[in-house]
Amino acid sequence: MIIACIDDQPKDGQEALSLIKNQIDKLGEKVCQFSYFPSADDFFKAWKPGRFGLIILDIFLEKESGIEIAKLIRRIDSKVPIVFCSTSNEFAAESYEVQANYYLTKPITPHSVDNMIAHLRLFHKDEDLLELPDHRMLPLSQFLYSEYHNHQISLFLKSGRTEKIWSSQSDFLTGTDKYSYLLSVTPGTLINLREVSDLKGDSFYMSDGSTVPFSKRKKKEFEDKYKDFLFSRLREV
Repeated sequence: MIIACIDDQPKDGQEALSLIKNQIDKLGEKVCQFSYFPSADDFFKAWKPGRFGLIILDIFLEKESGIEIAKLIRRIDSKVPIVFCSTSNEFAAESYEVQANYYLTKPITPHSVDNMIAHLRLFHKDEDLLELPDHRMLPLSQFLYSEYHNHQISLFLKSGRTEKIWSSQSDFLTGTDKYSYLLSVTPGTLINLREVSDLKGDSFYMSDGSTVPFSKRKKKEFEDKYKDFLFSRLREV
């Protein structure tokens, strides 16, 4: 995938692409290329339908309107995701008219880029996503387990990162019940059964080598739930 950015301020454009690249790298994706264009003319010289997987388009260009550029793109390509980038959201209504897929407000942050990636499902088109209390979308293929402590949720991810969000456990668990493979093993711990490699004694062994303990009195219950999960996976094959 090639991600294009049209911005007549080179510093802003390059910084946006650098930030997007950093967040994509953290997901373990290494398939992207990045192209910066200081003007619509430069972009259209390089563009043809299907070349870019995502177009980041500044609305406030010195000589051109980002809305008008998007209209030109949409005349030929109705599918390529277009993300508007602006210092305000005053053009949000116009962005819907040209079927823009997302709206980034400057200054762009890692948090807003993560939201954009998840919203567009750039790398997780058919994947289960969990909306977090801070409205980010968490791809569940990246999720190992979570722990709650002092009004904070720690998310342990397959990439090796640990992300923290401020939330109650009850707010965090909202929406998790529709995914049968997410299991609460203690009042403050949620695991992804798809990432369990084994159950021994009173602990789940996760795919990254970590262990998640549970109460011994719950051992039979969790053994049965884990067996049921494994059987359900076999039926899916």
